[in-house]
Amino acid sequence: MTILIVQRHNPHPAYRLGWGRLSCRACIFGHADQWASLQTIDPVGFSVLAGYEQKFGVTIHRSKSIEQMAALGKPFAGCANRQLIEEALDPNWNYPITLPEGSWQAPVGAFTRSVGPA
Repeated sequence: MTILIVQRHNPHPAYRLGWGRLSCRACIFGHADQWASLQTIDPVGFSVLAGYEQKFGVTIHRSKSIEQMAALGKPFAGCANRQLIEEALDPNWNYPITLPEGSWQAPVGAFTRSVGPA
């Protein structure tokens, strides 16, 4: 029964973009693909974080800057979808939370490596 209930809900667009958790957008445990994805969907926010690294002389990652990490990664496939990006960056996300029966699909970020320390 729980699976049927979950399968009726519209996941937040961040999951559909490729993130495994909403709190992982700029996570200290983020891997290269996450940083490349953030740089793609929110270049201004990414630049702010990179500026903090430079200003304070420390990096979020233990040995590389987020710019270096992003250069090593590949943006998630969903990051090519402008509509998903706009929805994910909307601070007032209020889109439908239920879907028509039978239309649910696991989001691309589900069960990926982006859910904890890398």
